[in-house]
Amino acid sequence: IGVTYLMDFREMLKVSDVSNDELQLVVALLFFSFSSRLTFKIVGGVVFGLQKSGLNRLQDTSTTFFFLLLILILKNQGDWSILKVATVNVLNGVMIWIIFTVLVYRVFKDVRPGFRQMSLKMIKPIFRMGIAFFLSQLASVLIFSTDQFIVNNVFGPSTAASFAITDKVFQIPQILFAIINATLWSSFTDAYYKKDKKWIINTLR
Repeated sequence: IGVTYLMDFREMLKVSDVSNDELQLVVALLFFSFSSRLTFKIVGGVVFGLQKSGLNRLQDTSTTFFFLLLILILKNQGDWSILKVATVNVLNGVMIWIIFTVLVYRVFKDVRPGFRQMSLKMIKPIFRMGIAFFLSQLASVLIFSTDQFIVNNVFGPSTAASFAITDKVFQIPQILFAIINATLWSSFTDAYYKKDKKWIINTLR
């Protein structure tokens, strides 16, 4: 995060109506959000392991709903900026994840982590796996986010906005597939455990 205060984001993003100090704070907030979500997103894997994938969709829906609600409140007040929008986005997402984590471990007490379950022998393999997941998450962010950055730098901010809208339209089939597929993950896990590969293949077809 400290490196962001040494960079000129106005030049990188080709913007002139926002100060570089404000952009630096926004980027620092985004790094904080990325790190926080990597930490709290662990509970999402726990929920999938419990065959409760619908809870993850509920969490995503809640995050989007409250973010939209807060943005509408800021808009009605007429007192908003890119820094305030970024702050609302980050704090809303982090708070929802914290509440979601607390509720999951309160309801499903059998999977609640504790020092008694900690094994020093598992630290090394878990750390390696964590590094692998971190790199994969970082790679996905770079792959799915750099396109708008490149368009912005080559063609300008106005073109980047049009590109973002068009990109969202073409993502609709992918979103629909993800929604349908998310409901099947638990069933796939159960079928794999029962070694019912025929059902998995027929369902994918």
